[in-house]
Amino acid sequence: MPWSGDARAYRFSDFGNLVPLTKDHNFAQELRDAGRQPKAWDHMSLMAGLEDGDIGYEEVLLEMVAKLALCSDGVHHPLETYEPGLMEDVMLMALDPKEGAGSLVAEALAQGRLREASCDNATALVVRFPRPGA
Repeated sequence: MPWSGDARAYRFSDFGNLVPLTKDHNFAQELRDAGRQPKAWDHMSLMAGLEDGDIGYEEVLLEMVAKLALCSDGVHHPLETYEPGLMEDVMLMALDPKEGAGSLVAEALAQGRLREASCDNATALVVRFPRPGA
């Protein structure tokens, strides 16, 4: 799975575990990788290397994936910053991919409104991978 910027992909397993598959291409991620705590605004500064066309790549084994969530920073940032675990709960409770994506966006916007924080573009896509024989 290729990615660029601060959009993220998450693997949701059959056991309900949500695992990030990607790392942001921004200053906040550079700080985290260096063992430092980023400030609230650091996630908005893209790394200069991104201009060179750097694209991340992660191999995903479909046997390990029940659902895949692709989220813009307007979804993952408020959910992970303000309510850790909420993204996992939403994915677990969603009956289908459309509901999951809509609920992720709605929860992210709600978390931003509660804290009077502006939300960047809030976009999510959820894909379910059917199991053989299911």
